[in-house]
Amino acid sequence: GGAAGGKDIVVVVDRSYSMSAVPVWSRAQRAVQDAVEDAAEADRVAIIGFGEQAELLARLDESRATAVTAAKGIAPGSDVTRYAPAFKLASSVLANSRGPAEIVVVTDRQRSGWRNLEQVPVPPNTTIRVVDVSTTSLNNVAITDAQLARPMFAGRQRVVPSARLVNRGDADA
Repeated sequence: GGAAGGKDIVVVVDRSYSMSAVPVWSRAQRAVQDAVEDAAEADRVAIIGFGEQAELLARLDESRATAVTAAKGIAPGSDVTRYAPAFKLASSVLANSRGPAEIVVVTDRQRSGWRNLEQVPVPPNTTIRVVDVSTTSLNNVAITDAQLARPMFAGRQRVVPSARLVNRGDADA
């Protein structure tokens, strides 16, 4: 449970592919660092990294130095964003928390990742704070289909690439 007068903080860091843009990731690193450094001395801090799956990188009962090291070691990968596994893991980390608790979610708020989130219970006395590190106008275009056609033209084979793009961002692509 929480130390006397302290709270338990779980910093949940989105490390999905959409976070890999340099300005987004640098804002995310700063937000994680701030969350760890701003915690009071009596607070306990855990770190979770997630994309499609969630991974506990520093436990509540480990030293603050372990949380700092874990936070610095997170890097974005090639996963999609799924919030439900991250919240499930954060909830289980906080299951034995006796005092107030906070889940700090550092993310670019990828809309497609929120599926099944309503099925995840959050422990009592837990506040959730979302730190949005997305760019002001979100460019998020995905290639959903790519093909190389090889038609014959004037007796020679040509390669004709085609691709289907889907704009999942806020900005016009």
